[in-house]
Amino acid sequence: MPDLPVEPWDGPTRSCRRAYEIDNQPRRSLAELHDELAAHVERIEREEQEYEERYRWTSENGAGI
Repeated sequence: MPDLPVEPWDGPTRSCRRAYEIDNQPRRSLAELHDELAAHVERIEREEQEYEERYRWTSENGAGI
């Protein structure tokens, strides 16, 4: 098979590029993303604990529906 000439790739052409909303926002550091994720996890754990405390009795000893 003959070798075909290869031109260097300079990314997608202008017509292929799309403007996404996230591309217009400033980049966040890894520490900021970590803090945001930790806050979400804490909120989820707190909500799960509140749910467990509120509805635990509904499934004890066959109680509930």
